[in-house]
Amino acid sequence: LYGFTYEELSDFEKGLRRAFKREGSQFAEYLKSASYNLKLLHFSRWLYLKEWRLAFKEGGGQRLKKEIFPFAIRQLQHQLFDIKRHLTGKDELTENDYLSYLPRMYRTLDIGLFFGSLFENKKRKPYRQRWVDLVASIELFKQLEFIRRALKTEDRIDERLERTEKDILEALVTMRTRALEENPYWN
Repeated sequence: LYGFTYEELSDFEKGLRRAFKREGSQFAEYLKSASYNLKLLHFSRWLYLKEWRLAFKEGGGQRLKKEIFPFAIRQLQHQLFDIKRHLTGKDELTENDYLSYLPRMYRTLDIGLFFGSLFENKKRKPYRQRWVDLVASIELFKQLEFIRRALKTEDRIDERLERTEKDILEALVTMRTRALEENPYWN
């Protein structure tokens, strides 16, 4: 990670790799299981037979007939407003500011992904990519914190972590500014 190598942590890293491999193979086996396939079958049947309509109270079906496009735009505008409120509220954001807002940013990306097919791909992809890059950069703080804690167990400190954190914060300012200046694809 970023040119950091720590011999003291190599056994720890190997253990993590084994655990990830084991859990990955367990998940792959689950996807092949009868239980999982039965759940998919039941869900497909529920969708196909339109049994989900029973979940709506009387009159709720009328809402389904309304066009989804205006609803999608309202949702996307609301999410963008929320992001702008948080990311432009302070002159300088800290690592904790970004990390505390990360779950909301994931939710915003998910909503954009959900409604995205309603809009032109040519405009949507570049707009979303700026936000995806911003989220990926914020995720780097989690990785640095993991390294910091692992080093602490070995009673070691690495000054490069602080420099890297500062570099990430500087990059995030530029990325955030560019993402916020971009005209949304739903406009």
